Amino acid sequence: MTNYLMIDKDGFYGEFGGAYIPEILHKCVEDLQKAYLPIIESADFQAEFRLLLRDYAGRPSPLYEAPRLSERYGTHIFLKREDLNHTGAHKINNTIGQILFARRMGKKRIIAETGAGQHDVATATVCAMMDMECVVYMGETDVKRQHINVEKMKMLGARVVPVKSGNRTLKDATNEAIRDWCCHPADTFYIIGSTVGPHPYPDMVARLQSVISEEIKTQLLEKTGRDWPDYLMACVGGGSNAAGTIYHYINDPMADGPVIQDAATQALRGGMTLRKLFTQLAEIRRDVDIPLILMGYLNPIFRFGFEDFCRCCREVGIDGMIIPDLPFKDYMERYKEIADRYDLRVIMLITPETSEDRVRLIDRHTSGFIYMVSSASTTGAQKDFDQSKQAYFKKIEDMGLRIPRMVGFGISNQATFDAACAHASGGIVGSRFVSLLAEEGGDARRAILRLKSDLGISDQKPVKTL
Repeated sequence: MTNYLMIDKDGFYGEFGGAYIPEILHKCVEDLQKAYLPIIESADFQAEFRLLLRDYAGRPSPLYEAPRLSERYGTHIFLKREDLNHTGAHKINNTIGQILFARRMGKKRIIAETGAGQHDVATATVCAMMDMECVVYMGETDVKRQHINVEKMKMLGARVVPVKSGNRTLKDATNEAIRDWCCHPADTFYIIGSTVGPHPYPDMVARLQSVISEEIKTQLLEKTGRDWPDYLMACVGGGSNAAGTIYHYINDPMADGPVIQDAATQALRGGMTLRKLFTQLAEIRRDVDIPLILMGYLNPIFRFGFEDFCRCCREVGIDGMIIPDLPFKDYMERYKEIADRYDLRVIMLITPETSEDRVRLIDRHTSGFIYMVSSASTTGAQKDFDQSKQAYFKKIEDMGLRIPRMVGFGISNQATFDAACAHASGGIVGSRFVSLLAEEGGDARRAILRLKSDLGISDQKPVKTL
């Protein structure tokens, strides 16, 4: 469970984090800090945790494409159905993990705090499963508002303590839970449900909830042919749901990779728009006669208007476009006729997971070239292509397709470029060129010269062309 949320050894995320605790709890928290990584990374913990997530919590939770919502907004909207887990929320992921921590650390008693009650229903549930004492602190106001959840906790054997101090809500319940922990440090484990509290709780909760994004990547790949979305959205209260949703996408770059993401951020900050882009492209077209292809996501094109976008492309001399998140089925049913009307080639992507039948359909119904993605996940520099990737290149080559193929994702040096050219018509370089352009202060000529050097291309060396 690699940690992509950049936390240092003292539990700081940049300037925030750490552990500010009463002296009486110092040993409890220090023991947990020392124990949580060895436990969570151990094979026996992972085996038991995964088994309980599957057989007790009911994971994986489905990833459902909402057709009416998707149609209304002209995109593909997927819902991660955490509400279908046992106890009705994502909270069970964390409570299963933490009670396994408690048991391995020899704790016999569990305490927790709650506002709405969802976390503590999950806590009471795992305590009942493990036959451990459970005490829940809840503000008196919340006890009245969340009567049904309170009764569920009691049915599961938990003792619910109404807190009558302060505003009688979550903050006050948290204060009482910490007082309890101070009084019973030796045998008590405090299960916190949110990415809050002293280190290691924020990291621990995020890691335990990271199963959400782990499943999203697998399920998106099965449904769309790629494992990244354009946008991830999650509700944020205590943060555990959001942290779990983004965990495997933070510093584990999606299709764009960090270089392209930084370039896009700079472009937006500089005021770049599609209309400004078309103005620039018209000026470029006056000076160059090579094919020009645009690459970008469907959402901004959809907002611009797909036909208006195609019309502008034609007016400024664009030859084709690559839209990574445009499913082939949607292209055929909704967009092909429009693109053909403006003589634009829509280039489709294939990955190592794309079936041969789908590859042949793409070959039959598109033109220009096929973009062979070297990996089903990320762009960015790679030292070389391993044997599995080269076998994939060879397999596609042996299919005898009608249109040319270009290999992209990870081409940054002569080894990767030569491997691409050995089985395809050439390579597509993105991140490496953008990096060089930044290093050369925007001097495109110097960046191109360095790129040619990196790829082993000389003026005398023949380069395949389409």
